[in-house]
Amino acid sequence: MKGMHQSEQPDQAAFEELIEIERILLRRLALGDQSQQMADRLGMPDRTLAWHLKNMRRKLKARTNAHAVSIAVSNGLI
Repeated sequence: MKGMHQSEQPDQAAFEELIEIERILLRRLALGDQSQQMADRLGMPDRTLAWHLKNMRRKLKARTNAHAVSIAVSNGLI
């Protein structure tokens, strides 16, 4: 990925660490859902959603949600 050093790339284990809700959120982000839409659709409080998104970004070494989607797409996760 442009601008990322090799050591910054998530490895396969990072993808395997994602829990189901984090995978769902990645797919919803890729479809263009906003945080409020996802929270409403999944019936979860905004803070819980934010916590899951933060953990997903950390595991994928992503700076933003869009960056996480880009990483997931380029690695065939979604």
